[in-house]
Amino acid sequence: MKLKTACNIALDCGLNTIGEAIMNIDIHATSVFSYREMNKELAELYKDAKGIDLEAKIKQVFPDLKEENPND
Repeated sequence: MKLKTACNIALDCGLNTIGEAIMNIDIHATSVFSYREMNKELAELYKDAKGIDLEAKIKQVFPDLKEENPND
């Protein structure tokens, strides 16, 4: 999974930081990926996040991501 995808999911969950986005996917990996693909997907996510400040706000790193707002 790409970091940007994880961050998009995190915003939908009300999370704000890169670290929260990564941990959200890691914690729920068994629900998100098949067992066969889980290690590959998590490795891709961690590789994509290498060198990025985990405390950075998602919107700072990916300003083009928009939070879903059902009231819009």
